[in-house]
Amino acid sequence: MYFEEVDFDGFILKINDIADINYVHPIVEHSWGQRVVRFYDPDKHIIEV
Repeated sequence: MYFEEVDFDGFILKINDIADINYVHPIVEHSWGQRVVRFYDPDKHIIEV
């Protein structure tokens, strides 16, 4: 699943408070400036924000 977030930094602060997040990879900044993070939901689906 893919989601867009206007306040990406605020979102990251909120998920950093969740101890058991299993990340696919940390924050990545693409050459065009878009930042993304990927992690698994409880059912092991990949979520991208």
